[in-house]
Amino acid sequence: FLNAIIQALRVVCNRLNLHVRSEHACPLSRLLVTSEDARDDFRQRVRTHPIWKEFRFGRQQDAHEAIRLVLDYDHRMHNACTAQTCLARKLSRQFAVEFQSRLACTAASCTWNSAPPPEPGADVSMAVRLGDLQTLLGDFEMPEFLTADDDYVCQACGDLVQKNIRVQPRGRALLFHLKRFDNVGRKRNDLVTFPRMLHFGTARYEFAAVVEHIGATMKSGHYVIYLQSENFKCCNDDVITDTTWEHVETRQAYLLVYVRADA
Repeated sequence: FLNAIIQALRVVCNRLNLHVRSEHACPLSRLLVTSEDARDDFRQRVRTHPIWKEFRFGRQQDAHEAIRLVLDYDHRMHNACTAQTCLARKLSRQFAVEFQSRLACTAASCTWNSAPPPEPGADVSMAVRLGDLQTLLGDFEMPEFLTADDDYVCQACGDLVQKNIRVQPRGRALLFHLKRFDNVGRKRNDLVTFPRMLHFGTARYEFAAVVEHIGATMKSGHYVIYLQSENFKCCNDDVITDTTWEHVETRQAYLLVYVRADA
């Protein structure tokens, strides 16, 4: 799981021309750097890394939780970082999104409305159903009705309130999390198709990587990443093989990474 997200972040760094140097104090830099030494062992580097306190080999971990952790520049592992050397801070800015809400009363005679401050986020987590990524985004931004059960009603007349939400990217990269697991860890296997070029508002984002979870439940399984650098690659732990887009686009996506193509 950790190797998968590190490979994804390497692709993003390359696309955004963010230089990764081993001499940087940032712990994330030390994970992302690629050594020319053939004996370099990623697993051994992780064993001596501060992130080892959060994760353990031999125990099932979640790739979504892991990528959020390594991008958390407020984590204690970044105590020695500066704004200039912290790669986690730079990448977090690139993945940043805002969720902009607008509330309006549903009563025809009431004109009350409100636009709360945008809520910051690091990714877009969406419920899974059979379809394509664009449809899931539409579902995510679908208007919903708030009721007294939601502890929210119109502040002017007490009637129902409709909430509209829009996702506003703030950086040049997008991370999508497809919520495949329910509250008891059962997995939804619906195929969600995703494009090589994603149109998001007026911007275009190019596919960079997809992390696939292979397994039946949250408590067991394996993560494999498919990415696009000069061509398409499949990274299955330390085994890297060539592949094609026709194979990549049929993967059961759990995490999807896109990078803006027209910036």
